[in-house]
Amino acid sequence: MVLNEALFFGFVILDLFLALIFLKIWGKTGIVVFYVIHIIMSQVTVKMQITLFGFTTIFGSILFAVLFLCTDIITEHFGKEEGYKTVNIGVASLIFFILVVQTALLFIPSSTNQVIGSFKNLFVDQWRIVISDIVISYLLIQKFDVWFFHKIAEWTKNKYLWLRNNLSTWTSQTITAILFFQAAFAGTIPQSILWQIIFVGLVMKLIVALFDTPYIYLSYWFLPNNIKRSVKN
Repeated sequence: MVLNEALFFGFVILDLFLALIFLKIWGKTGIVVFYVIHIIMSQVTVKMQITLFGFTTIFGSILFAVLFLCTDIITEHFGKEEGYKTVNIGVASLIFFILVVQTALLFIPSSTNQVIGSFKNLFVDQWRIVISDIVISYLLIQKFDVWFFHKIAEWTKNKYLWLRNNLSTWTSQTITAILFFQAAFAGTIPQSILWQIIFVGLVMKLIVALFDTPYIYLSYWFLPNNIKRSVKN
């Protein structure tokens, strides 16, 4: 399983760096687009169970963890209201994506279609997951993360960027791990496996949060020149 662990660390490092590239090239719009891509891809991979460090988890959790860097960058550089707006755009994009996919499944497939079975297995009967995702992961937790990040900045007079980045993300990730997975999967898989997924998913997200701390500092140097300002601590 060493390959999985190597892929995990390599993917996280590269993915977080790509967020900075999007920021550098397209500014705030780039981060919003990066956020939307990860919301949709985390939904697509929410059923993909993988093994990391000998435990079962879900690949979508990795993509979901990266969302917090996006909202933290938006909130840090463009303000709390822009952070909320980013979350709303992400939720609207996810709803539109799900509606398009479910509409596509209403069509009678061609007799030569060999992938429709796999497609249905991926997207049919996951309304419970979708609703839990939208309500808990995004409308509730992502907005809480934006609010808490901004509140910590107020408490510390915009000092200790590392503190607000990690404390807001860790708190939000812990709440998400428990509420979302129980709401989405309780009763569909054994509780022992579910709690393993919750625990490993949480640890994995906290690792990503630690990894993204240097990236939010670097975001000051990846801002387009017209919006650069000095970093505080």
